[in-house]
Amino acid sequence: MASFREPKYSLVEFFERSTEGSKCGYCGAKDRSYSTGMWGYRLTVMDYQHLLHRGWRRSGKYLYKPIMHQTCCPQYAIRCNALDFRPSKSHKKVIKKMYKFLATGAGDEKIGPMNFDQSHKKTGPSDDSEDEADEEGDVEMDCIQVEPGMHMEDPRNKPDLNEVASPHISDTPAPAVEPDSTSRTSVRASRDTPREFPAFETKCSKPQQFQGPQMKKKDFRRERARQKLLDRGLDPDVELTKRQATSSFPPNMASLLDRPLPENSKHVFRTRLVMLDADKDPYFESSFEAVYKIYQMYELTIHSREAERPTVKQFSRFLADSPLQYQLGMAQNTKEQPVYGSFHLHYILDDNLIAVDVIDILPDCVTSVYFFYDPDYRYLSLGTYSVLKEMAMVQELNKRFPEIKYTSLGFYVHSCSKMQYKANFDPSSLLCPEKYTWHSLTESLPKLDIASYQRLGDMNAEDEDGKVSVSSTLILYKRVLMTYEVYIATLRKILRPAIAIDVEQARVAEFAYLVGKKCQGRMALYCDNAPINQYDENKNSCHPDKNSGQLWYRPFRYGSTEAHTYATDPEH
Repeated sequence: MASFREPKYSLVEFFERSTEGSKCGYCGAKDRSYSTGMWGYRLTVMDYQHLLHRGWRRSGKYLYKPIMHQTCCPQYAIRCNALDFRPSKSHKKVIKKMYKFLATGAGDEKIGPMNFDQSHKKTGPSDDSEDEADEEGDVEMDCIQVEPGMHMEDPRNKPDLNEVASPHISDTPAPAVEPDSTSRTSVRASRDTPREFPAFETKCSKPQQFQGPQMKKKDFRRERARQKLLDRGLDPDVELTKRQATSSFPPNMASLLDRPLPENSKHVFRTRLVMLDADKDPYFESSFEAVYKIYQMYELTIHSREAERPTVKQFSRFLADSPLQYQLGMAQNTKEQPVYGSFHLHYILDDNLIAVDVIDILPDCVTSVYFFYDPDYRYLSLGTYSVLKEMAMVQELNKRFPEIKYTSLGFYVHSCSKMQYKANFDPSSLLCPEKYTWHSLTESLPKLDIASYQRLGDMNAEDEDGKVSVSSTLILYKRVLMTYEVYIATLRKILRPAIAIDVEQARVAEFAYLVGKKCQGRMALYCDNAPINQYDENKNSCHPDKNSGQLWYRPFRYGSTEAHTYATDPEH
């Protein structure tokens, strides 16, 4: 049985905001995407949860936060309350399609490369709306496209986290945005427009009672149900009232997704949750090659990547590495203790792996990092099906952990048509980019139709979690955990330039604000590699700029062409 120790403090290395834009993964614009980031050596699940509430996401061990008012396609964190989630008609179509496939083999002829080559040529969404919207691999694609340096080699070695010496505490408003004339209308606008249908022929004994020249489909179904109840000698008003009372409760997603199959079912489907640690879960190592193979096929076919990419090392850094420390949960009314942390959720069909959902289970939500599948099974709409599976997982976990209520859907980009499907998981909320509070997606969409960057909710509200005191920041410097004041005093003792100290103070203050008050006091900032600590006394400089020759005080950013020497790694 896997053993778990109490998680230590979180340890991160902060990189300043990028001054040069990168290519946008949503609209394709060059030098228009801006973000800030940090490297996570280790994170407690609670700290990462709070970072999500500040607009951060992770890609492997790299954590990034879009600079919302500056980037071309603002990315709003979005989450859905899984306890109140009601699947739409198209969601039910996906569930029904999967059930028929498993029970009778309906659609077997559509599984395979031939079917994929034909379906991939479609130039627009199908009539089934959102259940096809993500089938070109757009579920959680936001995490890989934000930071171009994700697949670059890490310049430092990352030894075991447990080798870190035991630390001790030393005692000593956004710009205005012009309305976007090209902004699309709300994705829900079409739902609010009633459609008219002609009269329908019926087999009911008294069709004349409800036929009309412009009868809607829902009215037709309602009257047909009433007639059937009358034919059975029941009171329609009483029976329909009972049905309405029953349907007022959100459905149990597990009961919809895991309907019992007939004994002679054509296929067998199951899922398996695998920890991202070979020492704690033997399935991780034994399934690694199969998982990597599916990812290669997915990237090559869906995203048209080169055949030689990604490498095993790049795949591992992106989807098999995580800074989250596993933690036991304290369930109510049960002795079972599931684990919080990072996992691979395997989708297994007839003992063959067909898809993998990379997820993080946190104290208040389940969040998907990335989802990929065997392109031969594109017909099954596995992208949408995976989100429905996550909803069911949250509902089941909530029975033991009442705090777990949400399914995090990553980022919502209003200007990107491929992200519109996320708005169809209701009820969903968006995170305000200025005061970091959650607001109804339905109420926020009209604002986003006017401008892609908006402050949501009460305009007079304040960012309470952003009211930080820099003096409360923990610093890990020269393998010693110290307070911010001790760190600055140490820099002065070793004769660092005053201007460099001022820049370092501003850098730490920015870090404290971006992570928020809840994380600031528990998250240690690793500073050995900060530019001020790469100071060369002989040259009186910190990383000279090749072009201007001036002092360069910016921290290292992955993907930079500058060569740096790392004096100390926090993991040694």
